[in-house]
Amino acid sequence: DVANSLAARLRAQGVTRGDRIGLLFANGLWAHEALLATWRCGAAAVPLSPMLKAAQLRVMVEDAGCIALLASPEYKQLACEASGTLPVFTASSLAALAKSPEFIPFCPAREDLAVIIYSSGTTGLPKGIAHSHESRFSFASNFAAQFRFDARSVALSCIPMHSNGA
Repeated sequence: DVANSLAARLRAQGVTRGDRIGLLFANGLWAHEALLATWRCGAAAVPLSPMLKAAQLRVMVEDAGCIALLASPEYKQLACEASGTLPVFTASSLAALAKSPEFIPFCPAREDLAVIIYSSGTTGLPKGIAHSHESRFSFASNFAAQFRFDARSVALSCIPMHSNGA
């Protein structure tokens, strides 16, 4: 699958547990594949809004301690401008390069960092809010209970993973 191929390529580039990867995507399939690939490497995702300027993105990338950026092809130039000296990978090129024969499981520890989501912050500077896998699972469990989801239920999320343009 795509997420597995992306994870294999990210691992080949040295991405490992505890690393932080900036994700620059519009809401869509590639964004979710990149998120799953990041988690399969044990890394934390830092979703970034393509609505922001490179300088604004760079503040978040540096604050989060990202080691690389993963972007959709249409945002590669913006990612390069925001990355400073960090490597930038495009999801489509990584998937094409790495067809992993082995399945890379998603096995995070509960306390592992899952995602850092930036808000606009009260000081005018973006503020990163760190979420563990446990907190994300708790949120999903509470959501499912509130709406009485069961094993047959299906939900569609149409909101972007990144903040609203912090």
